[in-house]
Amino acid sequence: TLFSAEEVSKHNTPGDAWVVIDGGVYDVSKFADEHPGGPEVLLEWAGKDATFPFRDLPHSDNAASILAAFRIGDVCGEEEYEDFQDTLQTRLKAGEGALAQHHREKYDIDLSKAIVPQIPKLGAKYNTWINEAIPGTIILFGPAWMEVFTRTKWWVVPLFWGPVIATLLALRVVWFGLTPGAVSLFALGVFFWMFFEYSLHRFVYHWVPPPNAVCNILHFLLHGAHHLIPMDGDRLVAPPLLAIALIIPLFPSMLLTPWPVFTAFWPGFGCGYMAYDLTHYFIHHTHPTNAWARTVKSNHMKHHYKDHDKYYGVSTPFFDYVFGTI
Repeated sequence: TLFSAEEVSKHNTPGDAWVVIDGGVYDVSKFADEHPGGPEVLLEWAGKDATFPFRDLPHSDNAASILAAFRIGDVCGEEEYEDFQDTLQTRLKAGEGALAQHHREKYDIDLSKAIVPQIPKLGAKYNTWINEAIPGTIILFGPAWMEVFTRTKWWVVPLFWGPVIATLLALRVVWFGLTPGAVSLFALGVFFWMFFEYSLHRFVYHWVPPPNAVCNILHFLLHGAHHLIPMDGDRLVAPPLLAIALIIPLFPSMLLTPWPVFTAFWPGFGCGYMAYDLTHYFIHHTHPTNAWARTVKSNHMKHHYKDHDKYYGVSTPFFDYVFGTI
């Protein structure tokens, strides 16, 4: 499909952003908030030829693959534009088809089918494949009833954990009082979560599995799927059962914690977790306006699209600075 430069120039707003790169026209409206450099960088070039900044700044092969999915046509003269105008849906399908073809030819993965049953054939290619992100969503297992359990709305996190944390805090206040020591323990719990979050992301989520089917599938369900489909809004927060499973190693410490400490420290830990999971959702799906939130979002987008071995902190970059992963 061919577009005139005048037509492209009309698509220059956050909800309707087209750019031109090497003569190709790309509808990047849905990707603006995911852009590693921040949406404002991408939107600065909306409706314009962005070939120079795209080529001048380093972009990975994965960035080029993602870009291909948003291609809707090419720039042309006015006469050609009149002759070759087509529907937007057709153009989008063409871009998605190019990306699907890439995954099929390079990895023998059919993105239109259930992904988990195909993972065993990836072998040693698995760790490269999960970092070739695709827009949209995928089918994990196949049957609709199974897919339901792979999706979690963001509001499930406060709905499930909020009452648990509130009950523990209420018990603390009623039984032991709201003392300075309790406030300090709560703050310490939040800080401990920050360290736990960083460690979990770096050493568990980014554990490199050996090239066998079982380990690859386990890692994919734990975290790999998120790197493959980072824009899937229903697969950004942890289902309660998964969250509970991930803190099983902490159960002995919880059982040994005296009740006055338990009802202050662990609610702080839980609040830190909720802040983390909700932050993770909203930095993927909103456009932050304050400087701190924009920094957090920018770091996380860099983790997804620029360097998967850095920027492990999601809710805060504190431990990335401490351990030199930023």
